[in-house]
Amino acid sequence: MKNLLVVADLQVFFIIPLCKLQRKRYNNREISSIIGECIVEKIAFRSAVAVELAGVPKMDYYKIRQLTGRDSESVRSARADYTPDDVRTLKRALIDGFAAWQDSDKHVPLVAIRMSKGGVGKSTISTNMAIATAMRGYRVLVIDLDPQASTTELFGVDSESDVRTVVSGVLEGHPLKDCVYSMSNEAVLHLMPADQLVAHFDPKVVAVAHREHLLEKFLERNREYIKANYDIIFLDTAPGSSFLNLNALVACDLVVAPMSMDGMSQKALKLLRTEIMELKDWLGVDRQVLFVANNYNKSQTHSRQNLEAMQLGFGDYLAKAVIPANVSVARQISGGIARPVILSEPNRPASLAIHQLTRQILRTVGMFGVDPDPVDEEADE
Repeated sequence: MKNLLVVADLQVFFIIPLCKLQRKRYNNREISSIIGECIVEKIAFRSAVAVELAGVPKMDYYKIRQLTGRDSESVRSARADYTPDDVRTLKRALIDGFAAWQDSDKHVPLVAIRMSKGGVGKSTISTNMAIATAMRGYRVLVIDLDPQASTTELFGVDSESDVRTVVSGVLEGHPLKDCVYSMSNEAVLHLMPADQLVAHFDPKVVAVAHREHLLEKFLERNREYIKANYDIIFLDTAPGSSFLNLNALVACDLVVAPMSMDGMSQKALKLLRTEIMELKDWLGVDRQVLFVANNYNKSQTHSRQNLEAMQLGFGDYLAKAVIPANVSVARQISGGIARPVILSEPNRPASLAIHQLTRQILRTVGMFGVDPDPVDEEADE
């Protein structure tokens, strides 16, 4: 345990490997061991948190241990470390229809996190939202489509390692199962990483017919594997316009558009609107967009004014959650150590807002058995 940092509080605790991102290249056989050292190997929480994440009625921890197959263990404590697999077990046992839904021939929704401007929090939201989804017992795949590889780095994976990326799968013909890496010691969170070679996607496809459907076709070729292993897929896109970003918009079911509370983000919105309109006009593809107010600072006048303008202009297309500016987000990679804020500081306002955003997105794309939002419950009382 000497290489682990335990972050604890009254509600939940997480075990986080203290590993430094290493700057050397590895072959594909070596990369699995490197990733195993560098990611959050175990997400764990108390029994009360497991029940809350599962969205099931409160119960004593003896009942929880029985349902999760731990009743024979000697430890009889509410502080036993429950995992996302345990949350999934509780859902399957106590939520009518959840097991049938998860095992069914269902459509696996794709959520693209997209904004043409950089620095608005796309990768932060992608990474933390994927973890929040996995914590709820859903099986998650994250595909990093950004050559800057910020999401890959936030998961603690060295983007300069010899990993297989979307280029390996879409253009080189590798099956999806050979391009994904487990981000935990349970099969709840997988990553298709990125590196700078992802930037080669556009030059390679410029003369390819129907190039805007390449990602969609790749996912369709791997349909059986996806349905057997995942409940939802998140696509983290790069800033600016590219064929790869267009592929993400064509393939996805929902576009999540983070916006910082500054004028530049408001201007970048025009490009996103143009992209969405072109999808509809040229390809007949109509995508739902959910805007997210990110990096909000209530002490700044311009931040309050921009949020009010978004609320008036977007209405129901604006996410209920407002993610506040927080130094915790800025230090997610500090000293070479990757620590997504939802794990390192789970009770911070930014982490709680990400959980609220996650619940709304999961409901929007039709996920079964999403836990209730405490904010909505308070409003009903």
